[in-house]
Amino acid sequence: EKVESANKWYSLKLALVSFIENILKILVFSFPILIYIFYKKFGEEKFFTVPKYLHYIPNKEREPFEVNLFFSGDAVKSDINGFLATLLKLAKKGYIKIYKDKDDLKIEILKDKGDTIYENEVLSFLEKEALPEDKKKIFSLNDFKNTIELLKDREDLNRLKALKNNWDMIINAFDIFDKSKHLDIKGKKIITYLKYILLTVIIPFGIFAFLFTDRFVFQNIDIYQIFILLLALTLEIMIIDKTKTQIFARWKKDYYKEYLEWQAFKNMLSDLAMIKKYQPEDISIWKDWLIYGTALGVADKVIKAMKDLNIKIPEIEPENSLYLVNEFPMTYSMLNKSIIALETKEIASNISSNNGGGGGFGVGGGFGGGGLGGR
Repeated sequence: EKVESANKWYSLKLALVSFIENILKILVFSFPILIYIFYKKFGEEKFFTVPKYLHYIPNKEREPFEVNLFFSGDAVKSDINGFLATLLKLAKKGYIKIYKDKDDLKIEILKDKGDTIYENEVLSFLEKEALPEDKKKIFSLNDFKNTIELLKDREDLNRLKALKNNWDMIINAFDIFDKSKHLDIKGKKIITYLKYILLTVIIPFGIFAFLFTDRFVFQNIDIYQIFILLLALTLEIMIIDKTKTQIFARWKKDYYKEYLEWQAFKNMLSDLAMIKKYQPEDISIWKDWLIYGTALGVADKVIKAMKDLNIKIPEIEPENSLYLVNEFPMTYSMLNKSIIALETKEIASNISSNNGGGGGFGVGGGFGGGGLGGR
């Protein structure tokens, strides 16, 4: 009794650790069942019958960017294809003219205003980066690339970041479309919150468990098992958090049916044998297919079919369209790489300065030349 009385606090700690360990074991090993129940609660949709292939545009009232945002990949994330599809839509309407000039892609701005907020944003971006040419406002992709290279050579990181930020605002269309009208993302939010809570717990707990256990309250009690279980649960939640938003969210109204229809339409555009069944004379159909195929990320399939069938569209020729959907993403990647290269160089320069600058076996003076010396 004297021993038990003297070690009551120790026994309480031991019981608490054991209880937490058992709870974590249940959570980790029953995780697939728990996540399935969670999916049934927050993600399962009503059943709709939709054919595998859809031969018409599900909703022509949708802007190409909307289709890219809601029905292409992750339902609350857009990519550069929405921007490119909008350019093709503007060309079809005669608001811009897309053409190749030798190895350069040029976009002549014919109208300053579009029909929607997003079209206005795209036209404003083009106009801001356009150069006057014979009293015309023309955006040159080569000039845009040269600007990126010039800023990189000057090591003007701030202006490169500003340029990327302007383009990102077009690609992501911040605050233009109300995503909550289409999707209830409560389930996805819960998973994301759980991820951050677990990360907030596991990082200090890990430091405590591996560095300070012998000095603090859990002395002589093995808590490493708890850390391993907590780490496993965190990894499981992080993997689930990486899935598309719509898996653990629920479409409102009948938007899930529209989502399935857009996937069926994408399947049709992705199948060359299927798409080639349509006659080259149906020019208006091919124009829309090229626009919405670009928004859905299958522009290359539509363009290949157009070239095989020798389909000519005055406003958006297949060759120009192919150059457009290939070169713009490469230019965006080039901009990102330039920023990363300068940031890496800046970090390396700061580390070198903190370590005494001129050391490093003489490598610092030779590698990078005068640029580093100037700092």
